[in-house]
Amino acid sequence: MTQLFQELKQATCSAHRKLDHHPLLARLMHRDLTLTDYRETLTQMWVAHSELEDQVIGFWRVHSHTYQPERRKHLLQQELKQLGVSIQQLRTSTGSDELQVAPLYSLSEAVGATYVLEGSRLGGMVLARAVEKRLVGHHCLFFSSGGAGHWENFQRFCADAIEHIERSTAIATAVKSFERYYSVINAKEIA
Repeated sequence: MTQLFQELKQATCSAHRKLDHHPLLARLMHRDLTLTDYRETLTQMWVAHSELEDQVIGFWRVHSHTYQPERRKHLLQQELKQLGVSIQQLRTSTGSDELQVAPLYSLSEAVGATYVLEGSRLGGMVLARAVEKRLVGHHCLFFSSGGAGHWENFQRFCADAIEHIERSTAIATAVKSFERYYSVINAKEIA
């Protein structure tokens, strides 16, 4: 792990832990998880994930860098549809822009937000195994969308571009991204 990724991991540890232990996400690991719980959790994650992914993908598409993350919100949308949730009925805004990290203006900001987005793929692999064990017969589309290869590509890109990345900006953006994700899933409105 590079020095940058060690610093990002250390600086975001508290915000990451807070998000992982949010009741909606923590229940995905409980042995008594129900399909209703799972549907509710994914529904609440829709806005948070879509918002972060749109910000990150938007930056990398506009700027000509060798790193290009892959979208996966379509997998979340597809899985929600399979679970009987209409995306058109989901709320599209939390009404709180105070922690919003978009738009991303610099490579350093993009690295911080991408750290959160690509890191969520790794956590998703663990969640997919737990959910599929508890909800026998359900295949997780969103959480099982692969993580290790994307993470390695992102780390490689950052190692090659390290002289262009302002660490403090990347770290601040990663922390804000975690905080924003938490604030969105913490909203009480579920469509």
